[in-house]
Amino acid sequence: MIRTRTPIIFLVFISFLTIGCREDERIIQDTDLTDFIEGSYSGVYTLNYENDPSQNFTGQFIILVEKVDNTHVRIDAQGGDTFECELSGNSRSSLTLLNMANTTGVYTAGETLEGNFTQFQNGSKQLEYTINGTFNGGTFAASFATLL
Repeated sequence: MIRTRTPIIFLVFISFLTIGCREDERIIQDTDLTDFIEGSYSGVYTLNYENDPSQNFTGQFIILVEKVDNTHVRIDAQGGDTFECELSGNSRSSLTLLNMANTTGVYTAGETLEGNFTQFQNGSKQLEYTINGTFNGGTFAASFATLL
C-alpha cells in the first residue's frame, strides 16, 4: 500500500511545481518594465569620435524615453538620433539596458550598449548609457548621464 502511494504523491508534488513555475514565467513576461523609465531626462550628453574630433560634443541635453512594448523602449536624443533597446531586471525601478536595435543618426555607428536605469526611493530617476562603435576607422562613443 505504501509503495503505490509514494509514486502518486511524488507525481502530484511534481505537478504543483510545474504549474507554479509556468505561472511565474508568465507573470514575469507580462510585467510592464517601462512603467518608471518613460519620460524626459536632463543630463550630460557626450559624443567622441577618435578620428574626427571636430565632431566631438559635450553639453547638457534632454533625452526622451518612450515605450515600444512592455520590455523595450526607444531613446531619442532629439535630433534624429534614436535607438531602441531591451529592458532587463527584477524590479521596474532598477533596470539594465540591453540589445540596441533600430538605430538612427549618430547611433548607427554604435555596436555595443551598456546602460542602466534606477528610480530611487525619493522618486528621483537616473538614466545612464554608453554606446561604443567604430566610425571612420576609429572609435566612437556616445554617452548620457542624468544630472542628479
